[in-house]
Formats: sequence, C-alpha cells, structure tokens
Amino acid sequence: MYSDVRSPSTWTDMPMSNLNALELKAFVPAKDFELSKQFYQDMGFTLCWSEDGMALLHLGDHGEAHHASFLLQHFYVKEPKIS
Repeated sequence: MYSDVRSPSTWTDMPMSNLNALELKAFVPAKDFELSKQFYQDMGFTLCWSEDGMALLHLGDHGEAHHASFLLQHFYVKEPKIS
C-alpha cells in the first residue's frame, strides 16, 4: 500500500523537512452548540459549514486564503470537582 511505511522506532530518523502539513485544526468543545456558534460569529469568525454537531469556523471572509480556523464540536464533559 505505502512504499515508505516506517515503524514508530524509526520516526526519530526522519528529518523534519519531510513533513508537509497544510493545516492543523483544533477541536473546540461546546456545551451549547448554537450559542457557541453565534458567539464565535459575533467575535468575527465566519461559519463555513455546520452539521451533525460539528462546525468549521474561520477568521475572515469566505475566499480569503490562509485563515485561522477551528472545528466547533457539540461535546461537553463536566470536569469533576477537586477538593
């Protein structure tokens, strides 16, 4: 399938110049998904798409290249109280 598949033990031998990442997206949790989408839009983010509890928002207008963006996820886990 892949001609240059390496085991994890050889990953440290790979020079960083071989990496070719186009983007990295962070998942941001939202307890109230609709309210959170509106909040980020009010802060200047553009809603690219939204469906099934996931939304892509980016800073700036549609069509602008290389904008900061993130994935908003309808997901919430209440953290336990630490005594």
